[in-house]
Amino acid sequence: MKNFIVLLILILANNSSFGQETFTRKDSLQGGLRFERTCFDVLRYDLNIKIDIENKYIVGYNQIFFKITTKKSKKIQLDLYQNMQIDSIVFENKKLNYKREFNAVFIDFPYYLTLGFDNSLKFYY
Repeated sequence: MKNFIVLLILILANNSSFGQETFTRKDSLQGGLRFERTCFDVLRYDLNIKIDIENKYIVGYNQIFFKITTKKSKKIQLDLYQNMQIDSIVFENKKLNYKREFNAVFIDFPYYLTLGFDNSLKFYY
């Protein structure tokens, strides 16, 4: 009986490990609280777009107003589905460098943005 209980515990422990989900880099980027996602707060979005329903096309920009909430940051992450093609990202009338990884966009600023810094950038589509 003792051996049966030990065997049962081992089987149950082994079965529960099969139910574990493996997370991908894509999952981590969108679901994780990375520094690049938590170093700022979005205050509001101003959407200025033209929709061409017949051709299923969107052109325009989204102005994102934000505030830095950490001591300093030179990079932020915004989530944007891959089917939204970025033409450019503009900050203080200058195009910014950015890197796209799955549905995450990492935006590099030309200098460190500091705590309380309040500004906006424009995503052109």
